[in-house]
Amino acid sequence: MKIKKITYIKNIWSFKDFKWDDEIVSDFHDKWNIFYGINWSWKTTLSELIRSISLWEYTDDIKSKNERNLWKFKITHDWWEFNETVFWKNENIKVFDKRFVEENVFLTWWAKPIMLIAEKSWEIDLKIKQIDKSIEMFRNKIKKIENKINKKEIKLNQEKTEIWRIISEKINDKTFNKTKVEQCLNKPNFEKHNYSAEEIQKFKSILFEEKKEMLSSIPLIDKNKYGNIYENFSKILKKTIVPDELSFDENVESWIHEWLEIHKNKDKCEFCGNVIDKNRFNLLLKHFDEEYKKILIEIDSLIELINKNKLEVDLFDSWKLYKEFNQEYLGLKEIYKTEAESINNRLLSMTQFLENKRKSIWESVDPAMDNCDFNQLIKTIGDINNLVKNHNDRSLSFQTAQNEAKNKIIKNYCSTLYDENIYLNKKKNIYNLIKKKKNYKINKLINLKSSLYSQIKPEKKAEWEINDKIHAIMWNDHISLQYTENWYKIIRKDTWKAFKPSEWECTIIWFAYFLIKLKETDTDIVVFDDPMSSLDEDNLYRIFSIISVMKDEGKQIFISTHHYQFLRLFLDEESITRNSANYYRIDKEKWNSYIKNMEESLKNYKSEYHFIFKTLYNFWQDSESWNIRTDIDIEDCYNYANMSRKLLEIFTSIYSRNSNFKWKFISTFKGENFDNFDKELIYKFVNNYSHNNSIDSIKPQDMSIYINTLPNIIKQIMCMIEKKNSEHFSEMIQNR
Repeated sequence: MKIKKITYIKNIWSFKDFKWDDEIVSDFHDKWNIFYGINWSWKTTLSELIRSISLWEYTDDIKSKNERNLWKFKITHDWWEFNETVFWKNENIKVFDKRFVEENVFLTWWAKPIMLIAEKSWEIDLKIKQIDKSIEMFRNKIKKIENKINKKEIKLNQEKTEIWRIISEKINDKTFNKTKVEQCLNKPNFEKHNYSAEEIQKFKSILFEEKKEMLSSIPLIDKNKYGNIYENFSKILKKTIVPDELSFDENVESWIHEWLEIHKNKDKCEFCGNVIDKNRFNLLLKHFDEEYKKILIEIDSLIELINKNKLEVDLFDSWKLYKEFNQEYLGLKEIYKTEAESINNRLLSMTQFLENKRKSIWESVDPAMDNCDFNQLIKTIGDINNLVKNHNDRSLSFQTAQNEAKNKIIKNYCSTLYDENIYLNKKKNIYNLIKKKKNYKINKLINLKSSLYSQIKPEKKAEWEINDKIHAIMWNDHISLQYTENWYKIIRKDTWKAFKPSEWECTIIWFAYFLIKLKETDTDIVVFDDPMSSLDEDNLYRIFSIISVMKDEGKQIFISTHHYQFLRLFLDEESITRNSANYYRIDKEKWNSYIKNMEESLKNYKSEYHFIFKTLYNFWQDSESWNIRTDIDIEDCYNYANMSRKLLEIFTSIYSRNSNFKWKFISTFKGENFDNFDKELIYKFVNNYSHNNSIDSIKPQDMSIYINTLPNIIKQIMCMIEKKNSEHFSEMIQNR
C-alpha cells in the first residue's frame, strides 16, 4: 500500500487552504519523497496527519490547536481515501518524530522494550556472555601470537629492504627488488653461501666486464725436433775433410789443406822447390773441395733450421684476457719469457759454433754443450694454454658466466637473512596450526552462540541490534541501551549509571531505536520528521547512510528536513535521485503554508547559505514596496529569525573560528561602520526568536516591536554584510 497524494488541507495550523492539484502535478513517488522547508514552515503537519489516520485518532496537537468544525483534509491512498472522518488503523505506518520519542521514552533514561522474537531466558543470556568471553580470550591469544610474528616480520622486511638496496647497487640492476630477495630465500633448494671479499670482487669483475675476443693457444714444443737439431749440430762439428785412401792424422790434414790453399795456380812447391805433380794436386784438391762444399751446405741448412725454430719470446698482452686470469697469466708469461730466451740463447750459441766450423772445416770441434731442457717451458706453455682455454670458454658462455656471478652475489647477501627467514617461516607454520585449532574452537562457540541466540529473549535481541546501530552511527561504543526489568536503560561504557546524554546523543539513540522498532511488524510507509536534529556534519552523513540503504526494502519513505546539507546528500545520491525520488518544498506565504514541487534552482544550490541569502534578500526587496507591511505575523518572526541567525552564523565563521555566536557577531561587525543600536537589535532578534520553543515566552511588547520592524531588521542585516564585504555581497546577488 502506498499514499498517492495529500488532496487538500484546510485550517490545520498554517495550512489554511492547500490543494494538491493547484501546486503539484504528479503523485507521491512509490519510494522516496523528500520535503525541504525552513523552520516554522509547519513541515510537522505532514507527519501528524499520516500518524493520525494510521492510529484511528487525531493527535493532541491537532485537536487542541485547531477548531474541529473548521479544519479538513483528504489523503488519497492507492485504493482508498481518508479524511477527518474516515480513519485507517494500520500498524504498517511508522513515524519518527518527537511524538514517537515521547510515546516510547521516559525521562531520557528509559525506553519501552521492543519485541523481535519470543521466549525469555536469562540463563541463555549468561551463557552467551560466557561464550563471548571465551571467544574473546581465544582471539586475544591468536592476536598476541600474531603481533609477535608481525613485529619479527616487520624487522625482517626492513632487513630485506636493506639487502635489496645493497644487492641492487652491487649488481647495478634497478629492477631488482624486495620480492626477488623473498623469492631467492624461499627457493626449496636454496643453500647458504658466504663468500670472501676477494671472491665477491671477482664476481663483480665478471659481472661488469665486456665480452672479449677468442685467443689462439701457444704452439707446443716438439722435443724430438730439437733433439734432432742438436744431434745434427754435434755431428757437423765433429766432421773433418780427409781422403779415404790417405791416412793422415789431424795435423797432417790441416797442413795439407793449408798447402793446397798456398799452391793453387803454382807449379813448384814453396817449401822444397820441387815441381808439383798436377795429377796428385788435382786429386787432393778435388777431394777436399767436395767435402768442403758438402759440409758448408749442411752448416747452412742447420743454421737455417735453427733460426726457424727459435721461440717467440713476447706473447699476447694480458688485457686481452679477462681480469680474472690476468695476474696468473703475467706470472706464467714471465716464466715463459725466461725459458724461451734461455733456449733461444742456446740456439744462438749453436749457430755461432757452426759459423766457426765453417772457418775450420778440417778440424773436429767439441762444443761441450748439452741439449736444451724443455720441461719447464713445456709445463709453462701448458698452464698458459689452460688459461687461454678458460678465457675462450668464458667468451663462449659469457652470458651464463655473468648470470652465475650475479646469482652468487645475490645468494651471498641473501644468506645473511636465511636463518632468520627459516625461523620466521617455522613460527608462521606453528602460528597457523595454533590459529586453526583456536578458530575451530571459536567456530564451535559461535555455532553454540547462534543456537542459543535463536532462543534468547526478544527484548535482549532487540537490545543488541539497537546497540549495533548506535555504535555504527557514533563510531564508538561509549553509549548503549541495556534491557532491565521490562525497560531499556541508557548506560555509558565502564559506568553502570550514566550521566545524562546530550541532545545529539539522544537523537542518535532514539533514531537507532526507531530503526529496530520497524522490525516488530511489516512496515510499508516510513516517515522521518527532521531526523538529524542537533547533529553535526559527520553524524548527519551517517544518518543519511543508514536511511539510504532502505531504498531496496520496498517501502514508501517520506523525509522532511530544514537542513539543506542533509537534503543535498539525497540530491547528490544518484541511485536515489534518478527515477526513484520526488522532491518538494514546504513554503509559507502570507500566513498560509503549502507544498509545491521543489524548484530546479533550489536543487542546484550547493549550500544552504545561498538559499537563505536569496530568501532574505527577496523579502527585503519585496518590503521596499510597502509603506507598512501588514502581511507579517509572529510566525514570520520565528521563521526569519531562524534564517537570519543561520545566515549570520555562516557569514561570521569566515572571520572568526570561535564557536560562540555572540562573540563571532560582535568581532565581525565592529568599528565605526556598524551602528551599535542596530547590532543590538539584530542580535536580540535572531537570538530570542530562533531559540524559543514557545511563542508564549516572548513578551507581548516585544512581539509588536519585532513584527513592525522585521523588514528593517532584515534590511540592516543585508546592509551590514554589504559593508563588511561588498564584493561577496555583489556576487551573492548575481548568483541568487
